[in-house]
Amino acid sequence: ALYTLAQIAEIAWGSGDLDAAVAGYGEVVALLRMSPLTKVMLGLCLSNLAGVHTERGALDGALAAAREGLPLLREGGFAWSHLDHLALRAALAGKLATAVRVAGFADAAFAERKTARQPNETRLRDRLQALLRGEFPPDELARLLAEGATLSEDNACKLALDA
Repeated sequence: ALYTLAQIAEIAWGSGDLDAAVAGYGEVVALLRMSPLTKVMLGLCLSNLAGVHTERGALDGALAAAREGLPLLREGGFAWSHLDHLALRAALAGKLATAVRVAGFADAAFAERKTARQPNETRLRDRLQALLRGEFPPDELARLLAEGATLSEDNACKLALDA
């Protein structure tokens, strides 16, 4: 049932209904907090909630959700797949070089695993790319992305949560 509720929130987010997504993820997070067996799912929902907050421009809410959720994802081995949210959040917070480095790590992690991004993560990554193109010359952007690709997951997560 919790998985289904989380998927409904995911669909709301994907369709652009950010208010419904926040409400849906909020409900799932509240229910997951009562279950000790669902740490990874709680981390996933908190991370997705951070992504929705980022897209809405609620950067403090995004950071709060990410600071709680990302460590749970690290434990479960899924943090790498949720760093696009935090890269965009860093850019919107004015931490552009940090955003590029975190995006570089995420790009490398997806490539290494030969895995495609989910639709919401793709949309956020595309938005980030559009923002960054206007802020950096292509060679500087490539350099920072390459620098991010060399980060460890721990360092990429720390960088993202400190932005």
